[in-house]
Amino acid sequence: MTYESWAAAIPFDLPEEAAVNANPDNDLFLNLMEYALGLDPLVSDSDRGPTGGLLEVGGQSYQSFTYRRPAGDQERSDLTYKGERSIDLVNWSDTGVIEESVSAPDPVSGLVTVVLRSATSVTDPALVREFLRLVVIKQ
Repeated sequence: MTYESWAAAIPFDLPEEAAVNANPDNDLFLNLMEYALGLDPLVSDSDRGPTGGLLEVGGQSYQSFTYRRPAGDQERSDLTYKGERSIDLVNWSDTGVIEESVSAPDPVSGLVTVVLRSATSVTDPALVREFLRLVVIKQ
């Protein structure tokens, strides 16, 4: 599926509401992110977005980030998903971000759950602060 085919199937009130940077439901997500996460651009569904937390791996705790995305015949063929990490909210890089797991598709929604985590334990004395984010790139 592509953004264009997805947007063409949505009954937007105005043509400009179909733009990737539009937000017709006035929630936290622009249309591109709604498309990427399998959300409805006409329904405020901010509570269904990515979540952060801590993940235990090998007895260590790591900052983690979980999101859901369409898979199978609903997979977004024109998108690249990338986790990024920063210690200052200015400089971002995908270095130090590990894709910990990808679930099997949910039989009802067709979405997979992806868990990203930092490569640096929260107990590392060199780590003062850390931020993770999801970047979606449309080709």
